[in-house]
Amino acid sequence: MEYYAGLDEAGRGPVVGSMIIAITLLEKKTIEELKEKNVKDSKQILPKKREMLKKIIEEKAEYYNFIEFKPKDIDEALNSKSMNLNSLEAKGTAILIKKMIEDLIKKNKKNIIKKIKRITIDLPSNNEKKYYETIKNFLDEKTKIILKENNIKIHLEHKADEKYIEVSAASIIAKIVRDKKILEIKNKIKKDIGSGYPSDPKTIAFLKKHEEEEKKYFRKTWMSYKKLYGEENIKNNKEKNKENQKKLLDF
Repeated sequence: MEYYAGLDEAGRGPVVGSMIIAITLLEKKTIEELKEKNVKDSKQILPKKREMLKKIIEEKAEYYNFIEFKPKDIDEALNSKSMNLNSLEAKGTAILIKKMIEDLIKKNKKNIIKKIKRITIDLPSNNEKKYYETIKNFLDEKTKIILKENNIKIHLEHKADEKYIEVSAASIIAKIVRDKKILEIKNKIKKDIGSGYPSDPKTIAFLKKHEEEEKKYFRKTWMSYKKLYGEENIKNNKEKNKENQKKLLDF
């Protein structure tokens, strides 16, 4: 038996809501079964089918898990001197790999660890070597030793979610979890926030109307947010107000 792990994210780009990273561990025969069921990148699958496939993935996977980075976590990373969005994703990836190894050991499944041939990650960076080193830096020594002793390779590739079923499966889980988090926000605040992406007019309308009372859901480091509420915009608005006041005094 051979096992393959895959990781992918959902929600890198939105100005509203969390980024989710998911991991799956699949046996080789399960990968073939999921291929027959047309498992592929979540963006290429309609919502109803995604839900159906997610249930199958969770039933058949040897292991699956996800991590959530909320807007506050993302803003803190981007405002720090040592982190950016790629390094935050690398950190989440390292946490999930570590957790997978730990959970398999806890469940007395060390024999499964020995049979993991590869961990494939959808590469978000243009610098593969740097991203690989960033993941390694976030891994603890114990996990590094286990990966090395068992000859488990970490493979990075652009569009891996379109080429590897284990990554496609992770993308499906991440996407559904992200969508449910957005639905939870909508249900809680009773407002239409759209998809959460800056390209969505509903999201921008929500951002304009409800920034003050719903600010915890926004990524304040995003350009779409800064254009509306950034320091430069506030400064420009103050200057405009001063000009308007001067014009009024002319009367």
